[in-house]
Amino acid sequence: TSNLLDWANASVSFSDHIRQGNSLIGFVDTLDMEIDVPPETSPFHWYLEFPDIMAREEAGFDIILGNPPYGNILSSAERDWLSKEYGKYVASGRDGTWNAAALFVVRAGQLLHNAGELGFLVPNSILRVRQFTKTRNYLMKKLGLWGITDEGNPFSNVTLEMVTLHCNPSSVDTLNELIVNS
Repeated sequence: TSNLLDWANASVSFSDHIRQGNSLIGFVDTLDMEIDVPPETSPFHWYLEFPDIMAREEAGFDIILGNPPYGNILSSAERDWLSKEYGKYVASGRDGTWNAAALFVVRAGQLLHNAGELGFLVPNSILRVRQFTKTRNYLMKKLGLWGITDEGNPFSNVTLEMVTLHCNPSSVDTLNELIVNS
């Protein structure tokens, strides 16, 4: 408990650690820096904001947890940029979607360390609706989806039923079981 008390009493300025920008748009590593990013999209450049994480030999975050926004909420400038950069993974064709949740799944895959863990709370339609077929394939083949937790309706003001997706990219080739909790 002394460490907890030390942390609680520490003089920490959280504003020094808050960063702003569109986390879907912008570059992840130095190789992407030549990509033309429209300024009206408020790009967030991961490599510049987190160089100690994104520039290390085994780049990427060890853990990513989130409840990404969902729905068709992207501007035309955002869609144009995303379609060129990584929309092909989940957004094109009859089995694709422009639902923001699917695009955040891809971005998380770009940011996650190969041995990292991803936990995302998303609408359960991602598991059963045709437009998410490419997203499901990406989750299985690229992110190593190993678990699904049915959350029901975790928020009183949201009518959608939700699930938590658990992924670990290092398990893609060895995964032989999917754990489903309800």
